[in-house]
Amino acid sequence: MYWGNCPFRVYIKSKPGKYGIKIWVCTDVKTSYLLQIQIYTGMVDNTQEVNQGQRVVLDLMEPFLNNGHGVTTDNLFISFPLADELLKQKMTLVGTLRSNKKEIPKEFLPNRKGEVHSSMFDFLNGRRITEADVNP
Repeated sequence: MYWGNCPFRVYIKSKPGKYGIKIWVCTDVKTSYLLQIQIYTGMVDNTQEVNQGQRVVLDLMEPFLNNGHGVTTDNLFISFPLADELLKQKMTLVGTLRSNKKEIPKEFLPNRKGEVHSSMFDFLNGRRITEADVNP
């Protein structure tokens, strides 16, 4: 255990150990082999980051782009712009989409008046999206 000062140590309120180092990793799903790693240092080029999730996924997947593989991510990283970019790179994206994303049409947001076990389909830029994409 290291007790010294680390400039990129982060505080995560929800974790049992409140302080630590955040590490982004890319692993192979079949072998659990570590393919890429990136340590979160708080800023990129001394500026606050916008679209961090998309940047992290694209950075980690850079050596594997254009090979037809699929990417599975946590809801922190997933977004429609990331899905579009990976689609351009001949890759697919799977994950849970947070309901506060601005790209989600209001008709797809959770609704107490909606019929149980109903489905909705829509197209966004030529791609079909469903209620299951938004509210699994």
